[in-house]
Amino acid sequence: MLRLRKLMKKLSFDPSHDKLIHVGDVIAKGPDPHAVLDYLRVNQAKGVRGNHDEKVIEWRSWMLWAGKGYQSADAQRRGDTSKKHTGWRAFLDDLDAQFPPNAEDEGLSDLQHEELEKNLAARSKSFPKDWSWRSEHWRIARDMSKENYQYLLDLPLTLHIPSIHSIVVHAGLLARDPTTKATTADRPLVDTPSSDGTGEEYSTARTQAEIALLRSIPQNRDPYTLLNIRSILKNGEITKKANKGTPWSDMWNEEMSRCTGPDSKLQHDGEEEGSTNDDEEIEELEENERRLVKRKKGKHLPDMDCSPVTVIYGHAGKHSKIAFHIFY
Repeated sequence: MLRLRKLMKKLSFDPSHDKLIHVGDVIAKGPDPHAVLDYLRVNQAKGVRGNHDEKVIEWRSWMLWAGKGYQSADAQRRGDTSKKHTGWRAFLDDLDAQFPPNAEDEGLSDLQHEELEKNLAARSKSFPKDWSWRSEHWRIARDMSKENYQYLLDLPLTLHIPSIHSIVVHAGLLARDPTTKATTADRPLVDTPSSDGTGEEYSTARTQAEIALLRSIPQNRDPYTLLNIRSILKNGEITKKANKGTPWSDMWNEEMSRCTGPDSKLQHDGEEEGSTNDDEEIEELEENERRLVKRKKGKHLPDMDCSPVTVIYGHAGKHSKIAFHIFY
């Protein structure tokens, strides 16, 4: 949190006339998630939901649902209707108190998890098998204020900024459906009319093409893609693994390099904002370039009469950096 405040001070960030935009995963990535949420909410920061944010939202939503109308047996006998003994927090505390912390860690043992699952199943309050009680996401969800929960809940999965022809997303986007041929004509960017980049007709058409990227490509309508994508397998399947398939960003850059319309000359391969540029990162970037060259070898894709679109994203392992853009 201190690092964030120092960064904003260095940038002379002023919420009265600057707009702060983040790329998600604003929690479960540091020691003080609640302070970070407070800062973003108070400063009216815009942004998108990340996969870690989603897990916390899911846990908090389950807590609210499972504990709705709850009142402890002891409170019922005494006629005590105070908040301390009613509602989802009381339900969570009473249930959690049945499982003392283990000596090795604060999580539940396998046996305790089985007991918990039976308890919840008997109440028809079960949660998915891959969720972990007392995990970091569980703790953040339990301790998060109502206001911060609502802030996370209100975050969209994508944020379109037409003024700079950019789309903000946590994990990534596809410029075309990878299960179809790269030369198919039924694609959002193909229909952008030829122009010098001026005039209301061109501006409207370009905005519509950018929106169509989100609406007409089926994978971009799937929250899993937007929250988790790292690569694309040969069969066009989306994967969250970075060491398999082709990085989605390679396919995106390949598609955008085909655009010959206005702003196409602005597209170039530069150092990613916020990268540390160490030897290991350089090696990985070079490997990605080799994979892209190998994939394009012997294949020439026709140019398209369109203008490129920029994706601002995070999620990509050690390359992932929160992208802060201040608009004046």
